[in-house]
Amino acid sequence: MEECVAMTDKELRIRIKEIAVDHFNRHGYHGTTIRNIAKDVNCSLPMIYYYFNNKKELFDEIIKKDYFSLLTRQAKQLQTEDIVDFYTQYVHGMNQLSDYDKKVYRLGVKVYLSFDGDDELMKIMDE
Repeated sequence: MEECVAMTDKELRIRIKEIAVDHFNRHGYHGTTIRNIAKDVNCSLPMIYYYFNNKKELFDEIIKKDYFSLLTRQAKQLQTEDIVDFYTQYVHGMNQLSDYDKKVYRLGVKVYLSFDGDDELMKIMDE
């Protein structure tokens, strides 16, 4: 648990989300547990619950905040009506994403395609 103690609040919150995205992508929403996330973050279970009340809150923050923020940033970069330029800019933009953003994007697509998530998130995705 020492690694967890050495981090700032912001660093720990980011680390929890990084590990959670890996777990959600690998095991799905229902196959992911806060206990397994805590183990991989090298933190106690109560420390995870200090930052996120439950798994749904953690998942929702990743999708509602991080995924939609990523989509907004990507959309701002696509400033063309030519389909070839649009696709080229899109692919270039995707290649420039951080590893975390790529994993968040993958998770968001899975939620959108109904592989994971819940009805509330699906309604938000459709808007």
